[in-house]
Amino acid sequence: MNFDGKRIYLDPEPVVDRQAAFEVVMIGHCPGAADKRVLFAHQTMAPEIAALGYAEPLDALKKDIDQPDPLYNLPIPLYSLAEFLQLFPRENPATVYRSRLAGSQLWLPAAVEDFFRYSGSHVLKKLWIINVDQMLAQHAFMPDEQNTTLDTRAGNAFMRALALPRAGLLVMPDLERLQIPAQIEGVPHLRIANPVPQFLPCSTNLEDGVRERRNSEEMQQAPEPRAFGTLLRPMLASISRFRPDLRLLISLPFDRELLGEVPQESRSALTDVNNLQKSQLADALHRVQIIYPYVRDYRRRLLTATGLLAGKMAEIVASKGAWRSVAGIPLAGHYEPFPRLSQQHIEVLRNDKAIGVLRSRLQKTELDDERLCGGVFGDQTEHARSGEISRFLGWVYRELERLGHQLLFNVDPADPKPLIVLQDFFNRLHQLGALRGKTADQAFTIQRLLSDNDPSTLIFTIDIAPAFPIDTIRLRLQQDRLEISRG
Repeated sequence: MNFDGKRIYLDPEPVVDRQAAFEVVMIGHCPGAADKRVLFAHQTMAPEIAALGYAEPLDALKKDIDQPDPLYNLPIPLYSLAEFLQLFPRENPATVYRSRLAGSQLWLPAAVEDFFRYSGSHVLKKLWIINVDQMLAQHAFMPDEQNTTLDTRAGNAFMRALALPRAGLLVMPDLERLQIPAQIEGVPHLRIANPVPQFLPCSTNLEDGVRERRNSEEMQQAPEPRAFGTLLRPMLASISRFRPDLRLLISLPFDRELLGEVPQESRSALTDVNNLQKSQLADALHRVQIIYPYVRDYRRRLLTATGLLAGKMAEIVASKGAWRSVAGIPLAGHYEPFPRLSQQHIEVLRNDKAIGVLRSRLQKTELDDERLCGGVFGDQTEHARSGEISRFLGWVYRELERLGHQLLFNVDPADPKPLIVLQDFFNRLHQLGALRGKTADQAFTIQRLLSDNDPSTLIFTIDIAPAFPIDTIRLRLQQDRLEISRG
């Protein structure tokens, strides 16, 4: 970033002295080749990547530091928008895939800007970005079921995203862009009466470089959007197998046919979700949060709202707790849902389809409810299908794993320290309102056991009661007839 006609350069390098409470991963398309000098000159960027097991790829990149490289499938940590703009200084180029609604602009740069967009909350945000090749289309976002998260040599973006130990949310903006049907339009064309035909003399300049339409061989063949179910099935299977604490945030695609004046949600995608609810992956559906519709900015560009919601989730987790919802909170920026939905339509998507709906209220865009298609713990009741509960359980899983690493080298199974640490952790959660129950005994129970096979192995069985959100408030208004008669 530069100011005053490129006389003042801003070199963003914040001093990070603590961990972010909620890390987010974005897989998408970055603009052009990266400036590798920025990568290696940064104080924490290259060391963090090397600590994940990518020391050899970094050494190879450093040897050819003057050669441009898009850094495909390499997880890169960011703590500000300025770092992203400095690492990828090229302007947003035209995309390989173009649709009438989304145009020819990449969605990842806009999602990164939305994630770091200031909304009055001074919290540390950490974002991992993974750049993938546009020529691979939807295939670049799919998991490789032949590899595991431990194999860093396999260049699969999805599996490398799962290997990030502190990541809590996965977003794929450009995958959603590729799922926008190429031919549907957002605003109906203005019908103008045809002029009366007239005979005019032909121009003598026949080679003026202007043609009414392109030849068929010059037309770009747009890839067909994939079925929503074929995308979700392998993703949910990989997340459930390798990272059960990770959550996926994705938008419901548009229908491929324009049945009205504006696009509508995909009927086939809703059918796929319904089929997943009856499949073996039904218990894993609480790990994906589906939202609808998309948003438009002040320039009328169609974008995804996943970057805005991911940034808001990071703020809420850091400031109020992972058990707090982002629903009903105005999102940063000047966006409006597209298309705008009626209240009846919102209720149908929320109650019948279990979709989180974006709505406009007081000229601000907000999420109506963090509704999930599947319930946590296999419970399909309304209060168990809340996004904040699923996010809270994933956060608890990562925090317990972090506590376990701190206590890993305690060699005495009789040492009371692990039990004291766990009791203190859940006591604080109960005091903050994350667990329901009047007393701590009602909120959680911890049992300490020794393994039958190995007496040196200590096992803790933990039962918790998460605080359920209030879905419906019913107010009964009753007149006092006695007071009315006296008046």
